[in-house]
Amino acid sequence: CSSNNFDLNTMSNVDLTICFHEYIHFLQDITTIYGLNNIYVYSEYLSGVLNRLYKQNKPSAFDVPYQINDNSDNVLLNRQIGKVTLGDSDVPSSVQTANIFDIMIDDYTLLPNPNLSNIKQVTLCLKTQNGEDEFYSFGALAIMENMAYLMERLSSPNDYIKSPDYPYTVAEKVSDFYVNGFSKNSEMILALCDMCLMASNPGWIYVKVMQGIKNGDVHFNRPEDIYDHFYSQTVQSVYNVERPFIKSFEQILTTTKAKMKAYIKDIPTI
Repeated sequence: CSSNNFDLNTMSNVDLTICFHEYIHFLQDITTIYGLNNIYVYSEYLSGVLNRLYKQNKPSAFDVPYQINDNSDNVLLNRQIGKVTLGDSDVPSSVQTANIFDIMIDDYTLLPNPNLSNIKQVTLCLKTQNGEDEFYSFGALAIMENMAYLMERLSSPNDYIKSPDYPYTVAEKVSDFYVNGFSKNSEMILALCDMCLMASNPGWIYVKVMQGIKNGDVHFNRPEDIYDHFYSQTVQSVYNVERPFIKSFEQILTTTKAKMKAYIKDIPTI
């Protein structure tokens, strides 16, 4: 589409489908716990950079991106958590159609802090086209991309552009690794992706739920059951505060909105 005429009514079906995919990402950013937390973490990073520059008497030159090397304000810790939970994004073409032969779950040791020593990290063990073993981290990026790509395929089956398996169908492959044929129900995959993004570590939660289904600990007959399951849960924060699932969303939404409004505090807002 023309950069000077962003008119949905004049787009080709292919371009419109791509636009729809990116709009799904926009919604993921502002309507999920993971997305809102990312906004908060980046806003804290900007504050951390400014505070450090002011302490250096506003140096006239500094490297971009600015590297924070201490965790005095937890900015570095939060960025570390964000990177681990996002998962790998740069995957060579040799693994684009790779098959999962194992999934490993390990404890990832975090920077020293008084509240959280480690988080779960999910690693996919892949067999490449060349018969080689490769290992990649499964996280929020793969879930977001698979969800958006699946929405493309469902809404525009004749006009979407085929994308590589990694990361665009890897969540489906993870589901099928635990429960053969689970991905045939597209709405179940969408619901699971959607609700796992309502967690701070989506990849771990996705695998945990699929393990529960495989072991018979949880049962979902329809997509709505997945939503009901998540909304019935309570969430425990790193400060050992337990609250209902929806309250966790309201808390991060309120915190992030306040943080963002601080940047435009002299400008009228709705």
